[in-house]
Amino acid sequence: MAARACLDILVALWALSVVRHFWKPRLILIWAAGLLVIGVLMWGGVFGLPYVENERWGGLILTLLLTTFGWRSRSLCRFFLHWEEGPSSP
Repeated sequence: MAARACLDILVALWALSVVRHFWKPRLILIWAAGLLVIGVLMWGGVFGLPYVENERWGGLILTLLLTTFGWRSRSLCRFFLHWEEGPSSP
Protein backbone atom coordinates (compact mmCIF):
# COMPACT_ATOMS: atom_id res chain seq x y z
CA MET A 1 0.00 0.00 0.00
CA ALA A 2 2.81 2.44 0.84
CA ALA A 3 4.53 1.67 -2.47
CA ARG A 4 1.33 2.46 -4.36
CA ALA A 5 0.92 5.72 -2.42
CA CYS A 6 4.52 6.69 -3.29
CA LEU A 7 3.88 5.97 -6.94
CA ASP A 8 0.64 7.99 -6.90
CA ILE A 9 2.38 10.95 -5.27
CA LEU A 10 5.21 10.89 -7.81
CA VAL A 11 2.81 10.72 -10.75
CA ALA A 12 0.81 13.60 -9.25
CA LEU A 13 4.01 15.66 -8.95
CA TRP A 14 4.80 14.96 -12.60
CA ALA A 15 1.25 15.92 -13.61
CA LEU A 16 1.47 19.22 -11.73
CA SER A 17 4.82 19.95 -13.35
CA VAL A 18 3.35 19.57 -16.83
CA VAL A 19 0.63 22.17 -16.27
CA ARG A 20 2.00 25.64 -16.98
CA HIS A 21 -0.39 27.20 -14.43
CA PHE A 22 1.66 25.59 -11.63
CA TRP A 23 5.04 26.84 -12.89
CA LYS A 24 5.51 29.15 -9.95
CA PRO A 25 7.81 29.06 -6.91
CA ARG A 26 5.15 27.15 -4.98
CA LEU A 27 5.80 24.15 -7.25
CA ILE A 28 9.19 23.78 -5.57
CA LEU A 29 7.45 23.62 -2.20
CA ILE A 30 4.95 21.09 -3.54
CA TRP A 31 7.79 18.92 -4.84
CA ALA A 32 9.65 19.20 -1.53
CA ALA A 33 6.56 18.19 0.44
CA GLY A 34 5.80 15.33 -1.97
CA LEU A 35 9.35 13.99 -1.79
CA LEU A 36 9.29 14.26 1.99
CA VAL A 37 6.10 12.18 2.14
CA ILE A 38 7.58 9.63 -0.27
CA GLY A 39 10.71 9.44 1.88
CA VAL A 40 8.68 8.90 5.06
CA LEU A 41 6.59 6.20 3.40
CA MET A 42 9.66 4.42 2.01
CA TRP A 43 11.70 4.68 5.21
CA GLY A 44 8.87 3.72 7.52
CA GLY A 45 9.17 3.60 11.30
CA VAL A 46 6.34 6.12 11.78
CA PHE A 47 2.55 6.00 11.61
CA GLY A 48 2.58 2.26 12.24
CA LEU A 49 4.76 1.53 9.20
CA PRO A 50 7.59 -0.96 9.66
CA TYR A 51 11.13 0.41 9.37
CA VAL A 52 12.75 -0.47 6.04
CA GLU A 53 16.52 -0.31 5.72
CA ASN A 54 17.66 1.54 2.63
CA GLU A 55 19.49 -1.60 1.43
CA ARG A 56 16.03 -3.12 0.90
CA TRP A 57 14.71 -0.24 -1.16
CA GLY A 58 14.13 -1.04 -4.79
CA GLY A 59 11.53 -1.63 -7.42
CA LEU A 60 9.57 0.70 -9.60
CA ILE A 61 9.33 3.68 -7.25
CA LEU A 62 13.08 3.85 -6.66
CA THR A 63 13.75 3.53 -10.39
CA LEU A 64 11.29 6.34 -11.16
CA LEU A 65 12.74 8.58 -8.44
CA LEU A 66 16.28 8.11 -9.74
CA THR A 67 15.09 8.71 -13.30
CA THR A 68 13.33 11.89 -12.22
CA PHE A 69 16.43 13.26 -10.51
CA GLY A 70 18.70 12.23 -13.37
CA TRP A 71 16.44 13.86 -15.94
CA ARG A 72 16.06 17.00 -13.85
CA SER A 73 19.83 17.24 -13.26
CA ARG A 74 20.47 16.89 -16.97
CA SER A 75 17.98 19.65 -17.74
CA LEU A 76 19.55 21.98 -15.17
CA CYS A 77 23.05 21.31 -16.49
CA ARG A 78 21.93 22.08 -20.03
CA PHE A 79 20.23 25.27 -18.85
CA PHE A 80 23.31 26.56 -17.03
CA LEU A 81 25.69 25.59 -19.84
CA HIS A 82 23.61 27.47 -22.40
CA TRP A 83 23.11 30.36 -20.01
CA GLU A 84 26.87 30.87 -19.61
CA GLU A 85 27.39 30.85 -23.39
CA GLY A 86 25.15 33.88 -23.80
CA PRO A 87 22.98 34.58 -26.82
CA SER A 88 23.92 32.70 -29.95
CA SER A 89 25.06 34.69 -32.94
CA PRO A 90 23.14 34.46 -36.19
